[in-house]
Amino acid sequence: MVSYPPATATDDMTAPGAITIEYSSPSGSLFALGANQVSVTATDEVGKSTSCSFTVSVQDTVAPAVTCPADVEATSPGGQAVSVSYPPASATDAVTSAPAITATCLFHVTVQAAPAGTDGGTDGGVTDGGSGSFPSARCC
Repeated sequence: MVSYPPATATDDMTAPGAITIEYSSPSGSLFALGANQVSVTATDEVGKSTSCSFTVSVQDTVAPAVTCPADVEATSPGGQAVSVSYPPASATDAVTSAPAITATCLFHVTVQAAPAGTDGGTDGGVTDGGSGSFPSARCC
């Protein structure tokens, strides 16, 4: 919603308050992002009129809010690759609708070797009972 002061108009032949002022978009209107032209027309009591215009610029100045999934831990039997699932990140914005929102979040995915004696293998060079860590996943 955008508010602006009222326009004024005078006429040598018209009594004060007898001039009608109309706006293409009145003060307090909702305006789209970007440049919006507002036209103002003043009309006197005999129907003569004049017009002017001004621009209302609307900018999005608030970043979107993003919610990342929680960090994920998984166990690898025998040091083999494992499939890890996690929920999608979500983002909201007061102006832009999904799916046009772009935001970044980080969370960690950690894969550890299975406990000692459970599979007899190794975990990428780390003996069972140790742990290995894989790079963090980047989301969104």
